[in-house]
Amino acid sequence: MNQPIRRPSFSFESPARSGTRSAVAHKPREGDRREIALDVVFQTEDGEPTRGVSRDIGIGGMFIKTTEPAAYGSPVKLTVTLPTRAATLELEATVRWMSDEGMGVQFGLMGAKETYEITKLIAGT
Repeated sequence: MNQPIRRPSFSFESPARSGTRSAVAHKPREGDRREIALDVVFQTEDGEPTRGVSRDIGIGGMFIKTTEPAAYGSPVKLTVTLPTRAATLELEATVRWMSDEGMGVQFGLMGAKETYEITKLIAGT
């Protein structure tokens, strides 16, 4: 006898808006970010390379101080040289938030080498 397949139902309710720009609160992070100024070059798919300076970096992303941030939600390619590595590190990221100082980006998928180097940098080793 054929029984219908039952699929779980999911409900994605939108959080209540509190009048702020975002319903997601930015909580201070402990131990997973390092304040560090690194030269960063970022580029959107159709834009020119733009220079900025990191304010901090974590395994999930970084804040880039810039007067010319990319638009919210834009995919960007980052080129940065870490002090723990002689070569440049190239990462894909997405702009996740913006402020008067610049933009916060979330890193895309990274290889083991990139993950290791950023983890090492955060730990200060």
